[in-house]
Amino acid sequence: MLTALLEPTAEGMKDLMYCKAFQQANLYMQTLLDLIIYSSICSKRRPAR
Repeated sequence: MLTALLEPTAEGMKDLMYCKAFQQANLYMQTLLDLIIYSSICSKRRPAR
């Protein structure tokens, strides 16, 4: 396995956890931004009333 190659030190595991969490947060923010942009474009296209 890949984990056997990476020396599973406490520090390494902590870094891995931070990296994973950061990736998740990044993905979440990206999706949120896309949704906001999409909804703002849609509301602009729609007539005022």
